[in-house]
Amino acid sequence: MNEVKGTDKCFMCDTTLDWEYIPSPRNGQIITYMVPDVKADITAIRKEDDKVKIEVVCICPRCGVKNKYIKTI
Repeated sequence: MNEVKGTDKCFMCDTTLDWEYIPSPRNGQIITYMVPDVKADITAIRKEDDKVKIEVVCICPRCGVKNKYIKTI
């Protein structure tokens, strides 16, 4: 999977969120990552012209509100 990360603003408190998706390792894998400030959960929505549209959900560390963004990767 491509690296999926981005920078967005929290809709509630306007904090800048530098988020990154960290995939779960498969059986037998050990993966080391630099942990981002904000961890994101992603869901694939659909494929359009060889690109995948995803829904990104991350929690603002300042106010605790979940933010949802739609991205194309």
